[in-house]
Amino acid sequence: MTAGVSPIDLHWLDRPGAISSWVIPTQQGPVLIDPGPASTLPALRQGLNDLGWGVEELAGVLLTHIHLDHAAAAGDLAALNIPVHVHPVGQRHLVDPSRLMASAHKIYGDQLPYLFGTMRPVPENLLHVLKLSATFTIGGVSFKVHETLGHAKHHVAYEFQHDDTRYLATGDAAGGFVAEAPTFAPAQLPPPDLDLMAWCNSIDLMEHLEADQLLVAHFGACADPKAHLHRLRDSLHRQYHCIRQASDPFQDYRHMLEMEAIAARMDDPECMHLRQAAVEMNISGVQHAERKGSR
Repeated sequence: MTAGVSPIDLHWLDRPGAISSWVIPTQQGPVLIDPGPASTLPALRQGLNDLGWGVEELAGVLLTHIHLDHAAAAGDLAALNIPVHVHPVGQRHLVDPSRLMASAHKIYGDQLPYLFGTMRPVPENLLHVLKLSATFTIGGVSFKVHETLGHAKHHVAYEFQHDDTRYLATGDAAGGFVAEAPTFAPAQLPPPDLDLMAWCNSIDLMEHLEADQLLVAHFGACADPKAHLHRLRDSLHRQYHCIRQASDPFQDYRHMLEMEAIAARMDDPECMHLRQAAVEMNISGVQHAERKGSR
């Protein structure tokens, strides 16, 4: 059994380094932050096995938010009698995910099962609604809940300590992290909740916490939180304003991302942050925010 905080690479779309879950050992059993898509459940099970655990040993599942790439497997784990913790706004969508799945089907169509699988309901008796800014404990490990809006209106980050290291599990609030190109600071800017001002406020909050490491879902542990968050803030403004002002948003924005990736010496043109679907999603997010009058 592993003794440390560990990522599980879910190999989404058969690619390493796209989506991770994070495993935190506790006296009660492992806690999982963001189980990922239902479509990657086999990789999640294998990852837990590789760390010395069976999925049935999980003491709890903590969701940073309910987007399918982070949370679609939650219902499958709840079916094993594992408690699930979620932001208050996300509660109803876990009890009845039909509306969430219908919205996703409009976007992804027949590709939805392949991309994310199907989110199963979480029974209400297993659903723990988080108290924002409060602390709860599982197996001797205390988790402080911080609301981190901007990417979604139901987003939290979890602050905790393990082996004298202060961690902050950030979901999408800290954008993306590419270990081999740490100066590249991409982010997912999805509709319908994108709010640039709220996101910058969340970055301020995360900086103030002075964690030793950020646990970033897309992808990896960042050991220089202040530098990364500073880069993210600048990148969010550049991305947002590029999309808002572009005469050809797809071409202009994709070119900007590629130039920033090259400058950061990232040599993976198939990186999830440069995928056509990711570029199109970010454009839709900014355009939707502009129509709502969000700045």
